[in-house]
Amino acid sequence: MTSKQFKSYFNQILYENPLPFGYQWQLQHLQNSSLNDPGWSELLYRTFAEYKCKRGHRWKSAWAMVIFRFRLDFRNGFGRVRMRRFGVRCRECGDKDDSYHVGICSETQTWYLVQCLLRQIVPRCYGERFYYDDDDVQNVVIIETDVPSGGNGGGSHPKDLCEACANNCCQERFKRLTKKK
Repeated sequence: MTSKQFKSYFNQILYENPLPFGYQWQLQHLQNSSLNDPGWSELLYRTFAEYKCKRGHRWKSAWAMVIFRFRLDFRNGFGRVRMRRFGVRCRECGDKDDSYHVGICSETQTWYLVQCLLRQIVPRCYGERFYYDDDDVQNVVIIETDVPSGGNGGGSHPKDLCEACANNCCQERFKRLTKKK
């Protein structure tokens, strides 16, 4: 998944099936994930991605983290989603390459990621009644049991190589946000 690909899915789904009141939603890049934006809802999503460093090493991870912050401005009639994908350093390169590499998700994972985001936007921004009662929303948002978790793990998580861990947006925070209440 590239940002362009995600934006394309996001816009396509909302164009074909607008959310309640016909408000427009725009996708923006989240610059600073450590700041807590008052009035913004947050979603941290874990998915599966494939990585490739500048030297050609390849690896896969089920801990590809994406953070979303979103809010609906009722007064002006539009919503905003800020998104940031976190990268991982190459284990093979070690100290030779300290840059983070953002993974590529499959089209299916990207589509599900958009669905997970919409499943959160509808109840948090429009209220629970739209999530359950609005036929248009039911056509856009898939039911929770049909959304994959994003992968099964597949080995230990290299916290020292993970950008999300460095920004306090990874395992512990993910577990806290997704814990059953």
